[in-house]
Amino acid sequence: MMMKDSGVAWIGDVPRNWAVLRTKHVFRNHKDVVGARESEYERLALTLNGVIKRSKTDSNGLQPEKFDGYQIVHSNELIFKLIDLANVSTSRVGLSPYEGIVSPAYIVLYPHQPSCLKFAEYFFYSLWQREVFNHIGDEGVRSSLSADTLLNIPYVCPSVSEQQRIANFLDAKCASIDVVIAKTNESIEEYKKLKQSVITEAVTKGVRGKRPMKESGFDWIGKMPSEWHIMPSKFLFKNVDERKRPSDELLTSSQKYGIISQKDYMELEKVRIVLANKGIEEWKHVEPDDFIISLRSFQGGLEMSEVVGCITWHYIVLRACKPIHSRFFKWLFKSSAYINALQRTCNFVRDGQDLRYSNFVQVPLYDVPLDEQREIADYLDSKCAAIDTLISKKQQFIDELTAYKKSLIYEYVTGKKEVPA
Repeated sequence: MMMKDSGVAWIGDVPRNWAVLRTKHVFRNHKDVVGARESEYERLALTLNGVIKRSKTDSNGLQPEKFDGYQIVHSNELIFKLIDLANVSTSRVGLSPYEGIVSPAYIVLYPHQPSCLKFAEYFFYSLWQREVFNHIGDEGVRSSLSADTLLNIPYVCPSVSEQQRIANFLDAKCASIDVVIAKTNESIEEYKKLKQSVITEAVTKGVRGKRPMKESGFDWIGKMPSEWHIMPSKFLFKNVDERKRPSDELLTSSQKYGIISQKDYMELEKVRIVLANKGIEEWKHVEPDDFIISLRSFQGGLEMSEVVGCITWHYIVLRACKPIHSRFFKWLFKSSAYINALQRTCNFVRDGQDLRYSNFVQVPLYDVPLDEQREIADYLDSKCAAIDTLISKKQQFIDELTAYKKSLIYEYVTGKKEVPA
């Protein structure tokens, strides 16, 4: 197959008989505002799973009071969401199988020249996957693209019949990859459930096998070893309200990493966050083995700190009132049984509402002999590390498949690989 330079760095070489045009030579943009006809159309949304129907009463995300400003989309038109391009958790392009209305922030393209729309979807999907949209033009990293800019993006044009062959080939290949990814994700979820089961069993029943048990009197605990004793939470942990010390580093609470410095969090996540420079004197001092309550504790449990520093005054800092083995409580506070019990202390959670010490003390804890606390923690450290390793290997496999799929689409929509006869 004879190749030529496309003249575009992010396209590279293309087959000699392929044209490289501006998108506007194949597609046009329309923006038909629905106005008073909004009741005649279903609402659509662009998601990571493509274009879907979405209820007009769905309050997830930004929700308009009326939809008269939305724009009409016809079936087999391309939809683009090219705002907030730094957000990698949302899709950027989809081919709509439906007629309906979409947000006025979307860009809608339809072909005015013969074209295989599925091929076009793969081509623009590849641009999103490779972050080409983020770097179009000379202004550096962009936060959004206009319809005019999109229409001026170079677009590769093999013959329509070849576009169709490529689209059919990628449909089959990507579908088989997606099946494997889906099954691997299901396996990961099963391992996560197993891990939670192991944690809950260990922190509520111990790891010493069969032994005399007694009723705890609390459904989230159930039966417990006879030598364990129920104890009010406030007798085990106190609410510490010590202000920031001059040498304290700013910390952040993360379900993924626990309590770590904001600097380390930015490095691990490859993101920049605005560091606080006002009101820091009101932040709370944190010691190693302190536990932090945040609003997210309703979903993911309490976080244990292994470092010295300070954390925003919105959070509650808990410190042990008596000798404990902190890793035991680290696992206990991350068990699904405890989190469910904590959730029941409040029947509503809204943005801006903090989980407080008064919620924490409503859930009773139990006094476990120190040697057994250490024994349970050591067991869970080992057992959960093994499960995490399995999960990590499966996630790595998914990442490799995703990278392969990304490369596959790029190579075929730019003609670097030819569809087998």
